[in-house]
Amino acid sequence: MASRKAENRQALRYVARAGLLPELSRQTYDSLFKALREAVLNGLDANASHIEIDFSAAFEGRLSVTDNGHGMNPDDLGQSFMSLGGSRKFGEASKYGRIGIGSLALLHYAKSVEIKTKTTGASTITKAFINHPWSFNVTERQQRLDEIDAGYLTTEKYQGAKSDHFTRVTLNDIVPEVVEEITNVVRFYALVDQLRRILPLPFPDSNLIKAVADSSSELWDVLAPHLNDYSAVVTIRSSWGDFDLQRRVYGDGSSASENWNGRPEPILAAVPVLDGDTTRNVIVAGYLLGQTKATPTWSGLTVRVQNVAVEERSFFDVESDPGFRKYITGEIYLLGALDRSRLINIDRASFNRESPDYQAVRRYMSEAIGRFKSRSIQRPQREKAVAKRLLDQRLKIVETVKRACESANDYCDENKISFIRASANNPPRVDFTDLPLADVLRTVGASVVVDADVKWPYRLEVDENGSIRAIVHPGLSKPRVWLCGREFEVTVTSADRCARPVFIRSRPAEILLNLPDDKASNVQDTIASALMLELATVLEPDAEDTLYERVLALLLR
Repeated sequence: MASRKAENRQALRYVARAGLLPELSRQTYDSLFKALREAVLNGLDANASHIEIDFSAAFEGRLSVTDNGHGMNPDDLGQSFMSLGGSRKFGEASKYGRIGIGSLALLHYAKSVEIKTKTTGASTITKAFINHPWSFNVTERQQRLDEIDAGYLTTEKYQGAKSDHFTRVTLNDIVPEVVEEITNVVRFYALVDQLRRILPLPFPDSNLIKAVADSSSELWDVLAPHLNDYSAVVTIRSSWGDFDLQRRVYGDGSSASENWNGRPEPILAAVPVLDGDTTRNVIVAGYLLGQTKATPTWSGLTVRVQNVAVEERSFFDVESDPGFRKYITGEIYLLGALDRSRLINIDRASFNRESPDYQAVRRYMSEAIGRFKSRSIQRPQREKAVAKRLLDQRLKIVETVKRACESANDYCDENKISFIRASANNPPRVDFTDLPLADVLRTVGASVVVDADVKWPYRLEVDENGSIRAIVHPGLSKPRVWLCGREFEVTVTSADRCARPVFIRSRPAEILLNLPDDKASNVQDTIASALMLELATVLEPDAEDTLYERVLALLLR
């Protein structure tokens, strides 16, 4: 019986047909920046040190990518470049190529592609013309891939130096969507900005890079050689000029919101990954940052493999407390013994969540993000909220005093009163405890910097040590008001609860606000009423019969 079953068994084989090509290219390289990334990485795999992306002929329907790599001979172009899957570079730690479908990347955006390539020492140049599979009819789509006529290859004598080596891929009749993206200045620079963020470019000289290097010399010793090994010069040519791409890092944009709190949190760890009977170590290296303001385009981590951004705005599947995410950014590099064949998805835009490498890194990063959130995001945010409440309260009190003094000045002008006396009843002897603004803020872990040049009442930030700093205008820290031709200093004090809430003194000229409990929600209303009563007594201490009416009139101004 068993032998009869074996005799009836037939092996099944996959049959790849031409209709697969347009779907594979469309779904894998669904954005122009992804296709351009693959073209750049192909050049780097060919040991190119310089890659040029030429958009200047977009109005004529052409786009080209040129690299100074080792080039391809006819066999390389026919057997490697045109192969789908089974890349010869698969598993090579120094190469970017993994799947072997890079030839489809740019082809998706044009009707045809022309390739010119030359190897060192060759006297000929290899040329190839490939048609886009969109043009296949129903019959052609049913053909097997190895039977379809994809284009043709030829060689011709090269007129330049035999030592030259290069590859140029030119797209002809690019689709209207790409023409619009390249010729619209806003969309063009958005594309450039995206390329700056994902490509393996050299690090610029920026404040962030200096801060990361200062945060951990050990981390920088690991990252610096890795970044040097995986980077190249990429030049853009366009209607708006030619320029080399500079690596885009957080804080180097024109937006003032791209600023961080405290110091970068260095991340450097060897994460063990169980792989069968052996254990590999994946190196996690990078930094975490707390954003001063929530910047959606930078929220989350950019995770890189071989200095290429594989996943942006990632949190390694950390789901708890989503509110904090908008304030965290940073970069993480995965180095060491990575299993890139299973870690990275086919479109290189995200990770394979089921990969053992990803699972191990996720567990480590979940803990690291949790610690950073608690220490560098939540604590400063709580302290900033308390400090802001205290400063807002102080600001309201100062504004209340100013409004009351303006009303008193108007009253003096209307009634031709040109002087002011101290309270008729001298204030009782009270041991006042002065409460400078710095001391009040220090109770919540903040420090105060008084800056006469600032244009705002105050600003809160977090310094490099993670401490709250309040930059305060002198008008809020040591406020002064004019009252009947004299300047009075406004001082917040803490006296006995039975003492009056407001005292106006002539020597020294100051208005003392007694706030034994300045956390009261209606403190400014209390101050307003008490201040008006005090001013009424000072201005006309003998007019007891009209005191109430006069104070009411002042309050209603």
